[in-house]
Amino acid sequence: MEQTYQYLLSLELKHEYFKDGQFKSIQVSYDEQTQRLIKNLGIILKPYPGGMHILASDTELLNDTTLSTPIRLFLTCNDPYYMNYSELPDYRPSDTVLYFNNLDSIQHSESTALRLHQKDYVGQNDVAQLSFGKLIVSSFDETKAYHFEDVFGNDISNHIRPSQNKSEVFLISNLPQGMIRVLADGQETEQVYYYPASVWEKPLGVAELYLPTLFEQYAENEKQTYTLNFDTRSTIWKYFLINPVYKNFEDLSIIDTNKEQVFKSLGNESIQGSEALVFESRKPIAFSEFSIENFQLVDKFDTVLKQGNPIVIKALPRASPEQLFYGSDKKIMYSHIYI
Repeated sequence: MEQTYQYLLSLELKHEYFKDGQFKSIQVSYDEQTQRLIKNLGIILKPYPGGMHILASDTELLNDTTLSTPIRLFLTCNDPYYMNYSELPDYRPSDTVLYFNNLDSIQHSESTALRLHQKDYVGQNDVAQLSFGKLIVSSFDETKAYHFEDVFGNDISNHIRPSQNKSEVFLISNLPQGMIRVLADGQETEQVYYYPASVWEKPLGVAELYLPTLFEQYAENEKQTYTLNFDTRSTIWKYFLINPVYKNFEDLSIIDTNKEQVFKSLGNESIQGSEALVFESRKPIAFSEFSIENFQLVDKFDTVLKQGNPIVIKALPRASPEQLFYGSDKKIMYSHIYI
């Protein structure tokens, strides 16, 4: 008899940078522990570009509150520039990881989908330090009392002891892989993702889906959808007009599709022995794979008639996420476009 499967949910990966909104360069994988779990419970994971479908042969098998091991999904990205066009504050590829679970999923106001992060987009609250056995409390305050909890709120402080050398360093022992919540005087200050093995090909993020919670949501609303929404980075755009032909014009301006002067002139600047006329955007502009927004270089712009004469460049090249430049304060990020 052919076995049938019921649709449990879809995990959708969204990104504002892409024209269709799908973060297709994200790959979803899982480890041997999850492989054994889904085999025992008759679950199938079906990745697709921009997400994953999860199906089950018998959903009642998930209705077991003793199931504390999650379906653990690893998110990796095959696009080397994802860090440039993604707004991920406090995320560092070397020693942090994005962490999500479905225990506190949030209802979208416009649909039945649940997002696995607190804010509208993945951000600061979803970044966790990575630990292989040593936990460093970055915000350590010796006047406060520290304890540690797991993702369910259980106290696990007996598995985490202070280091003898540094008060902000704690050593972890006999804990399974997963999230550790750091609390100071009862208030959570940071989160740490613990991975017991010393060798690990660190992913961009980890999504842990706990099955009893998934069953409850499925029972209330079949065909559940989880979403992870990534925002686009915005930068200050700077156009450098290097070609000497631009000196032939009297009063150049850059305008947008609405005929507004969204760039200001910074005058002339020396670039590798050449003189360039520089324009800078008045506000940060978001990166986009495709945009209907079009910037034009015009001469003698009339602020009343909202037009320039002549139109020097009908469609200026757009900034690329392949190159980013920090300002002198190391806070503001710029995109340079040379013409």
